[in-house]
Amino acid sequence: PVSGGKFCVAADLDEAHQRLFVTCRSGTLNVLDTETGKLVVTVPIAKGTDDVLYDRESGRIYITSAEGFIEVLQQADSNHYEPIAKISTGPMGKNLALVKSQNRLYVAVPPYGNVQAKILVYSVQ
Repeated sequence: PVSGGKFCVAADLDEAHQRLFVTCRSGTLNVLDTETGKLVVTVPIAKGTDDVLYDRESGRIYITSAEGFIEVLQQADSNHYEPIAKISTGPMGKNLALVKSQNRLYVAVPPYGNVQAKILVYSVQ
């Protein structure tokens, strides 16, 4: 069970540090130790999260939310995560895909109100 939030919807894994990242729509990123199952830390994030992606090479965590942002956190070590950026996607930015060979992060935005569906493309530094 994830005790750090409600309505958990997305997860990604840091195998090297035995950490599981779980995002909850109540507004938390929960980091669990995969060996013990215990909660290591809870980090506040925007509500309405839909996806999380961990990039092991950079130690960055990318999180999208219905509030209209990509939140970027930097892994300082296996127990500490610092927010480093909040990038606008517009409302309802959803699924993420990272293509390392192109240094691109893609975000799918479904139709919302009078906004048509689109794929947003970001350069990763």
